[in-house]
Amino acid sequence: MDFRASTKAVNPGILVFSTITGSGLGMENCWGVKNEDNCKACPKLNGFLSGIPGLLTAGISRLAPHTEIKPHIGDTNAIMRCHLGLRIPAGLPDCGFEVRGEKRSWKEGEWLLFCDAHQHSAWNNTDEYRYILLLDIILPSFMNRKDEVVKEVRDRKST
Repeated sequence: MDFRASTKAVNPGILVFSTITGSGLGMENCWGVKNEDNCKACPKLNGFLSGIPGLLTAGISRLAPHTEIKPHIGDTNAIMRCHLGLRIPAGLPDCGFEVRGEKRSWKEGEWLLFCDAHQHSAWNNTDEYRYILLLDIILPSFMNRKDEVVKEVRDRKST
């Protein structure tokens, strides 16, 4: 099974930055590299995340009002992308995401899981920000190749 996916994702609605402020994705952990400042700023979240086996990426995703994340595919099919609704301003059709043609709405306190290698998009057509906890967890079938998967993704992201 191939763990690589195309890296031609167009993601104008998500920005990666070093502190959990502003619009975008505040990362605690990105492909195995911890952001120590964010971990210190969110000790309870960091404690929760440290107990998750196979965690590769974790962050708080903030989607601005009237913003769309264009359809894209993720970095690998070796992970499960997990969204936990934290602050969801509305359900469908105003705020949601789509994976392989299936539209869903986030719900506060509930998890939604999907394969990041499948085409997906998101939108927030409300006047409020949408917040989710975003996790990437390596699938058990790839756990013995975790370092290889991480290296492959990091290598592609750095080019």
